[in-house]
Amino acid sequence: MSTTSLFDIYAGVYEKKFNQNRMGIYQRSRVHREMAKWLTPGSLILDIGCGPGSDFHFYKSLNLSVHAIDSSEKMIRLAQQEARRLNFNARIEQSRFQDCTFRDKYDAVILNFGVINVFHPLDPVLEKIDSLLKADGKVVIVSMPPVQLFLSGEWLLTFQWRALYRRLFLKKAMVSEDTEIFYYRCKDFQPYFRVLDSIPLGTFLPTPDQYARHPLLRKMGDFLLPIEHFFSSFLPEWMGGDHVFYLLGKKI
Repeated sequence: MSTTSLFDIYAGVYEKKFNQNRMGIYQRSRVHREMAKWLTPGSLILDIGCGPGSDFHFYKSLNLSVHAIDSSEKMIRLAQQEARRLNFNARIEQSRFQDCTFRDKYDAVILNFGVINVFHPLDPVLEKIDSLLKADGKVVIVSMPPVQLFLSGEWLLTFQWRALYRRLFLKKAMVSEDTEIFYYRCKDFQPYFRVLDSIPLGTFLPTPDQYARHPLLRKMGDFLLPIEHFFSSFLPEWMGGDHVFYLLGKKI
């Protein structure tokens, strides 16, 4: 199964599994809060892997000019529906990033919530992103890291040791019979970009999937969320989480 086919499947459940999940809502709102600090009205942005258009309401609120792409036909269909619902004028295109030809230079390139994790090898992707940025442009990458405490604990207790080993030490995981994703950290982006900021998301929280599946973890997540919200800005990125927010700039 290709990653495109996989995200066609995810399209039907993404809204419920992430956008209507308290852990997912927290993570997305935190990312939006960080991006709002420096994005300015009229900025031209490229949203790689836009999914069902979950960030469109945020882009519209800042009056951004948006070019959104996704390889999944079903995700693009949902993104187009969301743009119409919001009366949001965005250029929305079905394409793999690797295959897409771009005519513009962007103020920001955004790869939100695990989009970067489907790419391997990473070097040609980062090189292409760098070529698309204006001189003062920025990159937002929200990456799944190798370490997630709650998920690691679940895998340890349920004897999913091979999956745990692959994630922690091989930095990859099988998400279908023939499809892998890859876990990245700050050091993987540094050959091409300056790291301006990094914020772990969900370090002390269950994943959105765990939050939905386990009543006990749901209660723990509700209790820990204010603590997570306070401390996340002070945590080093190596502590991991469900995702890590990276703000990157061009090398000088």
